[in-house]
Amino acid sequence: MIKKVIISGANGFLGNALLKNFVTKRIKVFALTNDLSKVDKKILRNEYIDWIEINVDFIEDIESKIRDTDIDVFYHFAWEGSSGSLRGDYKVQINNIYNACDAAIVAAKLGCKKFVFAESIMEYEIKEAIDLKDDVSINTLYSTAKLAAKYMSKTVCQKEGVDYIGALISNVYGPGEKSERLINTTIRSLNAKKHCSFSSGEQLYDFIYIDDAVEILKLIGEKGEKNESYYIGNTKQKKLKEYIIELCDTIEENETYKNLLGFGELPNPKTILDFNEFDTKKVYDKFGYEPKVSFVEGIKRTYESMRREND
Repeated sequence: MIKKVIISGANGFLGNALLKNFVTKRIKVFALTNDLSKVDKKILRNEYIDWIEINVDFIEDIESKIRDTDIDVFYHFAWEGSSGSLRGDYKVQINNIYNACDAAIVAAKLGCKKFVFAESIMEYEIKEAIDLKDDVSINTLYSTAKLAAKYMSKTVCQKEGVDYIGALISNVYGPGEKSERLINTTIRSLNAKKHCSFSSGEQLYDFIYIDDAVEILKLIGEKGEKNESYYIGNTKQKKLKEYIIELCDTIEENETYKNLLGFGELPNPKTILDFNEFDTKKVYDKFGYEPKVSFVEGIKRTYESMRREND
């Protein structure tokens, strides 16, 4: 049973959702954020949360700010440039590697039993891209950094006596998402009657609603085994084009949205996953958990949340 956790990037989309879930269970959370002014005032003074304002570049300093020891899990989500133009900034991405390793060391010093690192399915794309002789996208700097941070923080954990566990994230979406990710930007663009360009959309994709992602993250912290990676997504995937059309069918109040979809206007990715690269059924096989929120229901909730923002 988890009693105490640390979450870096606690005011980000994924970290904040996990934090809120933990406090409803009366689990103590040490929440790391780089800007307290952006924290929702409703949870700023929650008795189960100790907010610590700290730049992740100086994450080692939290050792002096957290007096508790015997912490169960350190969830490391803090990562600058996970979307947008900073994905292609090599200095930012290299710095993220340093920070992940430093976080693993801090986890050991604070007596954490487990270190859960937010891995990415894009790590598998970069493995394929290495064998290509063609030019690669500038965004592969993000994928490369994620892959390096995974193996380096895993090695640090082994040296320091902390169990490393990977949370292999596909595409998480839902209310509160602010980054430039596909679901968020597509819904907002369609609402603004803006044209949306895509690749052919024939490649397999996966989207998981935030509530289900959080439940899996909790299970990973509670029951995850050392050096294992657990896929956070659905057991079965669909073509991207099918997801986008389903999104349109769910939110459109008239028949105009599909006219805004431009499939084939962007080049297809050079590296394409068939999702056999990892075990998409491991969470179900090990923990008996399967996502409960369908894509249609998740889009409805996300769309309604965005509409309330504009009221």
